Amino acid sequence: MNFAETARLKLSLISHDDENLIYTLRSDEEIIKYTGIKKYASSNEAAEYIERIKKNMQEKSCFVWAISTKEGEKIGTGCLWNFTRDGLGAEVGYDLLKPHWGRGYAPEAALKIMEFGREFLGKEYFFAELRLDNQRSIRVLEKCGFKISHELEIDGKPWVQMKTSC
Repeated sequence: MNFAETARLKLSLISHDDENLIYTLRSDEEIIKYTGIKKYASSNEAAEYIERIKKNMQEKSCFVWAISTKEGEKIGTGCLWNFTRDGLGAEVGYDLLKPHWGRGYAPEAALKIMEFGREFLGKEYFFAELRLDNQRSIRVLEKCGFKISHELEIDGKPWVQMKTSC
């Protein structure tokens, strides 16, 4: 799926055209607060990230899409990564620019990404690991059919793993 659409969104595989989007997402402390991602200090880091991701996508070890509105405004990214050893599972991730939080875009994009995982990659289940205090993201995943499967601790903070089956 190089390109896909939902009712309100377009998803296209990440490219160097998305450097500004990546930099904006990863240089905003509020957006990366729950992710463990190091804050980007320059747009060069976004270019390097995209180069790594493009290589990983060629190797089919992850897939990352830029998320845009149907009108063409870039609003975030979504991904499948952390494929399980048995080949049946994948982690789902997403980031949206703050003005687009709370509009239902994250579950809409995540459901489309999971559809790709089922139809083109043969994934049978999806999971996400997130901090327990990231209630917005927990609600997004619940809208996508995820349930908390277990709690864990990472760097002294409570996290949960959520799962869904196809």
